[in-house]
Amino acid sequence: MSKANKGIHCFLFSYNLSNELENCIRSIESSRLPLTIIDDGSRDEQTRLVLREAKKTYEVIERRDLVKEEAAPDKRTGGLYAGMNVAMQLAIERDLEYVLFIQDDMQLVRSLSTRDVNLFDKYFAEHDSIVLQSCFLKSAFRKHDDTRMQMANCKTCYMRREIGPGRFHFSAAGVFNVKAFSARYKEFEVGERNNETKSKGIGLSMGFYRFPFMTWLPYPRGRDINNKSFGNQVIARFGSAGFHRIEMMSDTSIERLFANDPKDLPFSEDYLTSRTAPRSDVWSPESGIMNMICRGGWRKIVGMVLNYLGVGVR
Repeated sequence: MSKANKGIHCFLFSYNLSNELENCIRSIESSRLPLTIIDDGSRDEQTRLVLREAKKTYEVIERRDLVKEEAAPDKRTGGLYAGMNVAMQLAIERDLEYVLFIQDDMQLVRSLSTRDVNLFDKYFAEHDSIVLQSCFLKSAFRKHDDTRMQMANCKTCYMRREIGPGRFHFSAAGVFNVKAFSARYKEFEVGERNNETKSKGIGLSMGFYRFPFMTWLPYPRGRDINNKSFGNQVIARFGSAGFHRIEMMSDTSIERLFANDPKDLPFSEDYLTSRTAPRSDVWSPESGIMNMICRGGWRKIVGMVLNYLGVGVR
């Protein structure tokens, strides 16, 4: 077993997104990483089918096996952060070095290599941190990140100055150092904002990997969209919300990434391709109104008006 596999175990968090889940699993297969899927009580039959197939090859843990169904019969049984705590407890028990946390509406875009693992080692040796955010940056926030991202002295990551929107100390997706988590963090809180606050209070930093290997799917459709209001469905339609798979990076693209000038930040749209996304230059990172805003033109105007009015449809 290569060094890239020996110390890294992938945990995939799932809930009611069948196409996205299957796509994410396939992207992970290319790296031949050990995989555990933690499902948060999906009720969608297509998602259940994907999970049944996955059980033939991978470890699948269903939250409803861990939480009494009668406690929340019509709701997700634990939530992302409860699933993350289950995953981290397993990682501690199995004496893993690193875990990769990824969600079903994301995917890997290239295989991990020994080169990556060596850089993970260097990052965690030089930073008081539990997580290395490993996703490509989003062009929707390019204007902010062009002015606030700075290359760290270790040359493995960028550090984000605390200016404008975004996360600076914590991310739910990326490579986590299991021993650092056990010693410094103990348990995830509910919600990314609460974990951001906790991480900042403890004094933890978070780097953004210089050579990312995963990303969010563009123009996402959101969960249970068919069960949402008519207004939500209209916004989803005009925002081109859907399942937009990203092509795996070619060898040439990967080498270009590793040869990049540190001043050239790794934005998704500069390196990755989706054949079905409505735009190639700007990808929406969120469902709902953000899809319309990122589409541009009249959709952007309508989306900004709805956002200003506080409609907040997702």
